[in-house]
Amino acid sequence: MLDIEKMFDDYQVDYTTKGKNTTKNWIEIQCVFCGDPSMHLGINRQSLKYKCWRCGVKGHLQYLIMKFAHCNKQKAIEILDQYNISIIPENLITPPGRELTEMVFPLDTLEYFPEEYTSYLISRGFSRDIIPRYSLRAYKTYGFFAFRIFIPIFLNKKLVNFTTRSIIPNEPRRYINCPNEEAAISLKNLLYNIDRVEDVMVIVEGVTDVWRIGDGAVALFGMEYTHAQISRVIEKNPTHVYVMFDNEHLAQTKAQKFATTLASFIQNVNVIEIEYPDPSEIPQSKIENLRKELGLDV
Repeated sequence: MLDIEKMFDDYQVDYTTKGKNTTKNWIEIQCVFCGDPSMHLGINRQSLKYKCWRCGVKGHLQYLIMKFAHCNKQKAIEILDQYNISIIPENLITPPGRELTEMVFPLDTLEYFPEEYTSYLISRGFSRDIIPRYSLRAYKTYGFFAFRIFIPIFLNKKLVNFTTRSIIPNEPRRYINCPNEEAAISLKNLLYNIDRVEDVMVIVEGVTDVWRIGDGAVALFGMEYTHAQISRVIEKNPTHVYVMFDNEHLAQTKAQKFATTLASFIQNVNVIEIEYPDPSEIPQSKIENLRKELGLDV
């Protein structure tokens, strides 16, 4: 039997299961994220997900436990087990009828890297070393992905998705992603380069930002983020997190909001404002000092 009410009683969390704002199978509490004094954060008994109807924050119950019990993820899971509550994280749920298996490299990619593709990387200030480091491949010069770099996305060393980058100047669609129905895990449930993170994590927008900064950097595939991506950060349990978005107003606003959200789960979170348009344009000569300052190279 699920003992959600008993858990709230033991942790002295006020809740209600009745009233005009409470529907069947929902428990309402005060939002621990936005501080709203009314009972606007609801927990669904069946899905075990929560949502605040005021600030919009939502997620799985284990992350709510981390917030009000002031504990890490492992302790939150132990608390849930104590009250007979079992959680299956959303990012580990496989679509019906499919197994979470490793993808294969597309047949229309080349195992060697043609000179025109290499020239594009060099023109962006990248060295040839990033080709084997990130397992980059070149698409053939015909077909839907012609003149694009195949960028594999790994999780636990398994290929689970990919994106592509055009090498043609002024191409309207710089990036084209793998269709979700063909991916093992959808793009916004992933963080690019997550396997190469240890104690320090630098969160950037795009894959080329990761290529510039190197190990320890992960990309969201844009400024927007999902709860599944927040879960990936928490699961990695870094000691320090730095959010480094592009140098423009909207991106910095998003970075501050993202950092505030992460700070609910991770102790050391900071936003870094850069003087260049985006992290991929930081000169390579300055990357070594940046990595030392952030604790990526110790």
